[in-house]
Amino acid sequence: MTGFETGGDAHDRTRRVFGEEAFTKIQNSKVCLLGLGGVGSYCLSSLVRAGVGNVLIIDGDAYDVTNINRQEFAFLSTIGERKVDVAKACVAEVNPQCTVKTFDELILSGNIGATVDVIESFQPEWIIDAIDAISIKLLLAEHFVRDRDKVWCQCFSTDGNQLSKPLEVSKENVSSKENIDEKSCVSLTEKSGKNTVQVRRLGYISAMGAANKLDPSRIQISSLSKTCNDGLCRIMRKEARKRNIPDFTVCYSDEQTVIQPEQVITRDVEKKILGSVSFIPSIMGITIAAHVIRSIAQK
Repeated sequence: MTGFETGGDAHDRTRRVFGEEAFTKIQNSKVCLLGLGGVGSYCLSSLVRAGVGNVLIIDGDAYDVTNINRQEFAFLSTIGERKVDVAKACVAEVNPQCTVKTFDELILSGNIGATVDVIESFQPEWIIDAIDAISIKLLLAEHFVRDRDKVWCQCFSTDGNQLSKPLEVSKENVSSKENIDEKSCVSLTEKSGKNTVQVRRLGYISAMGAANKLDPSRIQISSLSKTCNDGLCRIMRKEARKRNIPDFTVCYSDEQTVIQPEQVITRDVEKKILGSVSFIPSIMGITIAAHVIRSIAQK
């Protein structure tokens, strides 16, 4: 069956939108998602329901009752369970053909090297940063945006079937005339028999602040340099300039903050608890997934 017959399969409706060729690209794609909070969990759900065939999920937390108001896989029955384990089980229920790899570690400045190693060994087409910590967001952007000196390569036969695992090639080996961006593939001049090496730069997108916002219509995809009315974006812009991080893609809301955070004293630390609602992180996560999936389909 092609999926277009009456009845179809779980991905029948998606194939009807994208067509077989683009849907095959989605099925063969590899996406790395960092963070399974409100944004990341809904992003993951949208990715795998759309047919993404390989995902790496990175999160080192367990579910808490306070997650239930905004996180896709948070239920009374999952409180205390590891987020990556719950997410992997849910993916299997939705898209059993999807290969899921997990890294159950909190991302800290002290172990960022291990996280980078896990990501690079996976060799994704896209990296989605859906974590909260600004310091870690900056470290990731330093490595995968500023210091990126390689692009992923894949070998394909003339009929489009992938022949081997992704390889790496330095930018110097690619003609300077060729525009390699996150939305396109280009072919190297060298060919071997019926095989063509196609090069596609790693896609990277970072989620900005979803707290203290109420208007989902203000959520948008933008470059970091063009963002406004978002405190996290303001800090990221300032620090990116200091660290010579080039401009990169983000998802953010230009809505003014509507509620001031309250000071909440916990047992061992004074911490600002930011308010959030069900429909802002979820729509931000779905918006990111849409951006990534459309890019993969159009490559």
